Amino acid sequence: MTVFAPKSFLENVALDNSESLYIALKSLCFFHPSAVMITDRDNVIIEINPAFEKLTGYSRDEALGQSPAICKSSKHPDEFYDEMWDCVLEKNHWEGKVWDCRKDQSIYPKWLRIDRLTDENDQTLFHTAVFHSLSEGCDDEIVEKLLYYDHLTGLPNRELFRHHLEHELQVSDRYNRKAGVMLVNIDRFSQINDGFGYGAGDELLVQVSKRLEGCVRRTDLVAKSEQEQARKTDSVSRFGGDEFSFILSDLIKGESAAIVAERVHKVFETPYDLNGETLYLNASAGIAIYPDNGNTINDLMRCAENALTRSKRDGGNEYTFFSESMNQNAASRIRMESDIREAVKAEQFELYYQPEVDIASGSLYGMEALIRWPQPNGDVMSPNTFIPVTEETGQIVPIGNWVLEQACQDILSMNMDFGKNLKVAVNISPKQFRQDKFLDTVRSIVANSGCDPKFLELEITESMVMQDVESAIETMKSIRNIGISLSMDDFGTGYSSLAYLRQFPLDALKIDRSFVCGMMESSGDASIVAAICSIGRNLGLDVIAEGVEHEFEVPLLEEMGCTMIQGFLYGKPMPVAEFRKTILKTP
Repeated sequence: MTVFAPKSFLENVALDNSESLYIALKSLCFFHPSAVMITDRDNVIIEINPAFEKLTGYSRDEALGQSPAICKSSKHPDEFYDEMWDCVLEKNHWEGKVWDCRKDQSIYPKWLRIDRLTDENDQTLFHTAVFHSLSEGCDDEIVEKLLYYDHLTGLPNRELFRHHLEHELQVSDRYNRKAGVMLVNIDRFSQINDGFGYGAGDELLVQVSKRLEGCVRRTDLVAKSEQEQARKTDSVSRFGGDEFSFILSDLIKGESAAIVAERVHKVFETPYDLNGETLYLNASAGIAIYPDNGNTINDLMRCAENALTRSKRDGGNEYTFFSESMNQNAASRIRMESDIREAVKAEQFELYYQPEVDIASGSLYGMEALIRWPQPNGDVMSPNTFIPVTEETGQIVPIGNWVLEQACQDILSMNMDFGKNLKVAVNISPKQFRQDKFLDTVRSIVANSGCDPKFLELEITESMVMQDVESAIETMKSIRNIGISLSMDDFGTGYSSLAYLRQFPLDALKIDRSFVCGMMESSGDASIVAAICSIGRNLGLDVIAEGVEHEFEVPLLEEMGCTMIQGFLYGKPMPVAEFRKTILKTP
């Protein structure tokens, strides 16, 4: 597709003023061979060219002052246009096939390119739309390239890839051979776009595609999986700009696909040059074999996607073959997502409490609130099973809010009924912590419950505060200003800097149970526990040891400087009624 005008030229004109830019656009518009439409910041047509009049049937007088929707056909749903304009707003560009309507109501296909021109503050000045018909006066070779090849890399796009795959499966059936599909996704590619811009990201994709073409046999087919602009679900199912697809043909056995997978990984071992910057990339891959893993294209692609998901979930930079257990796990995961949503609505979750004890006096200091999910068969599902799913789906936010609200109500009730001043510790998830309205939510829940903030402690982890340290510190300070105390959970398992630790407004460090359980057998674990106690003491923080199960561990922890203990030695996690009866000694 012809670019309307060189970007550098338009940027230089825009630096003068928007009027100069409009004059330049109008001049370029008139002489452009394709149909051109210019709209203002409100997307009102302010200029067209003769090619536009000829193609659409609208005269200049009829078009000016109108919305581009005058050419809209009924062939696309509203979601198509919503996502098209979302893309324009985010990337300042969209390009693709569109069905439009002429003045005489005849519908025709066209290839459309939209560009958004902005000022230095990223405010829209103008839009330019350049298009030509795909049904009249257009060379068949050009149409084929536009429809079936990726405009950025020149590789076959997703649609042509499926045509090739269908043919390959037929050949495999005829000669009783296997075939494979491999999906390759560049790990953390979004960071490239965020850090260097989409233009740099596109340049990198071109470099990657050239290397990938060189690492496959002539009988293997490689295609860039181009995200259809009209389908947001493509990116959700892991088809996007940073994902490539391979057809592995003529396989004697499925394991032979590993040869190509190894070649692909070698492609990423050599660094890439991006405008003088040296960048190292990693990639994950998922492989599915025909007919072992599926008899249709859709089944095969789904299996490859599941295998890719496993590769990413295991840390990336590896390839994974699909196994039937992945399908079963995926189906089970989908059912769990649905069950979790229903559980949130029906408030099926329950809080268990585990006592925290002052190591010096042996008296009850407080408790930690731990979520459980009772099942219809009488079992109780561990949070290790369902919490990762709630994190991925975003359901952790309403669940976390419910936990905070219920814990506040329970601690208020227990302190009032037993004349205590106990504290309750509540775990906060990373998604909760990063919510824009997190602080407002906490304030509202505490105020509505009537709980004194001093009886509430929020537990955070090292990893969630290290992603954006300065912002995390401000959030933590605001929590302390409410009157709520803060502890860092599972300390020693993350990667926090001691320099930052001094800045964190904490009240306590919680030693991960893995170190406590291993300190009697491992001098390394014992040294870590002693070091954490020393850090806490020097920073004026309480130190809580988790996972204490034996009496002989207590004096050692006290000698090291631990101030509080939590573990089965003093009580397992239990429902609030049992906690009141066995720990608080309800008559």
